[in-house]
Amino acid sequence: MNWKATVVALMLGCLLFGTAQAGEIPVPAYYRAPQSNLFVYKANSALRGAVVEVFFAKGDLVTRQRLVRKRLVIDFSHVKAGVYVIRVAKSETIRNFQFIKK
Repeated sequence: MNWKATVVALMLGCLLFGTAQAGEIPVPAYYRAPQSNLFVYKANSALRGAVVEVFFAKGDLVTRQRLVRKRLVIDFSHVKAGVYVIRVAKSETIRNFQFIKK
């Protein structure tokens, strides 16, 4: 592999996996399971205990729960179609994600 290909591979890796703190293993922050209504969120251990809220696009709160483990799966199969916002918040760390239910 030449140096240009190596640089491109490293840049793609950073885009896909983000940056990691020392000692952290970079993992995708979230993904949508193919052909599914599942939203899967993988967090580092520092976010355990965070509040996870799911809002409908108009701002209505659908559900709220605590992030007990490092992996959270939200099943959108029983909600109406539309755009949802998933907010993960702990202290000053807030992460927002969008999920489109078809």
